[in-house]
Amino acid sequence: MSSSLIAHNFSSDVNELTRADSSFTNSILLARAEHLVASASSSKGWRDVVAREADRTSVTPGSVSMCSNTRLDIDNSRFTAFGKAFAYKLPPPRIVHARRQGTELLEEWDTTVSSHDDIFSLEALEAFQSTDLGYLTTNTPSAETRDQQLFSYDGARRSRRTAASPETQSERPMKIPRTEGRCSLFSLIPQPHHHAYPPVIPSMPDNNKLSLLKPYSKAPVVPIPPYTTKLMREFLLKPFARSAWIIPVRGTLPWSQSSPALFSESEPLVDQASERKIVRWTTNSLQAFWTFLITVRKLQTLGILSLSFHAAPTDSKREGLLGCDHIKLFHDTTHALQVRTLLDSWRYDKMSPDTDPLSFTKAGDRPKVKLKPLESIKLVLVDESCQGVAVC
Repeated sequence: MSSSLIAHNFSSDVNELTRADSSFTNSILLARAEHLVASASSSKGWRDVVAREADRTSVTPGSVSMCSNTRLDIDNSRFTAFGKAFAYKLPPPRIVHARRQGTELLEEWDTTVSSHDDIFSLEALEAFQSTDLGYLTTNTPSAETRDQQLFSYDGARRSRRTAASPETQSERPMKIPRTEGRCSLFSLIPQPHHHAYPPVIPSMPDNNKLSLLKPYSKAPVVPIPPYTTKLMREFLLKPFARSAWIIPVRGTLPWSQSSPALFSESEPLVDQASERKIVRWTTNSLQAFWTFLITVRKLQTLGILSLSFHAAPTDSKREGLLGCDHIKLFHDTTHALQVRTLLDSWRYDKMSPDTDPLSFTKAGDRPKVKLKPLESIKLVLVDESCQGVAVC
């Protein structure tokens, strides 16, 4: 080769390098080194190799040609041929470190221990940190109970945080009287109680119809901490985010700014002296509202909607979101304020009662009274993790 080459050979046996009849002569080592360098640096094409025992005595430095049709000898004592591939079959040298004991240096079983490193005293060991496994012998709380505790804690924590802010110090959650032995609303709304996101994405909503519904502007949109005004606006502009409006049916939501809700089978009396509005539901109005939401979902005027109804258990000790009967209306976040306008404008036609109890007027002939249960009501918008974003 034109350039100088220094070849290094590593061997675990020192005597092998000093024996006169050893195959590891300087000429062979140098020839193999030249071959290795030529194979790594040459780009003249493929080579034909012949797997046969090489004549180690006839190999001299520079005898290996770089021509592409050169037939190179392969040392079968070091390589194994697998078709067109070759594997280096010599095992790696074994090095026994003085400070490392192999399995052959281990002492026999029942041998007296001589090293102090293998002797331990119980008094010298640290105290064992035991794991409390008492919960295995007690009744495990159900998933519903754990969810209740989670939502109760989150709701109470957010309520304390928002109550300390100057924006909401003047507002206090209205106390709704609890009704002992109240009935469950689970069977009031026809099942299924959850209409999920469709597996196949339908066509996009009609922008012309969507533009007819203006964003909600009757009341300012107030962020709920830890959301700030900037973070709230950024969230409302996310193109692929989903959020939900929570409509209370009975009880108080865990956000102090939201409006509470009352439910009665008959038409309740409206307290005109109340400073804050209350969502008032009856059996007919709640069923009509659920039917209205399903219809809007099928029309896809506001994009892809999904809704769910949660009926709180009759246990009066429940608190937080799971202790309040409510409806969740999921939607694209970019349409949040337009959905809020739709909820505010929904009206329910209530049949007016007969003034004369002996009247023979049919129910269909009675005059209708148009009611808007959600008009000017404070509703809460939550994100994907059910954390309050805004109220309006």
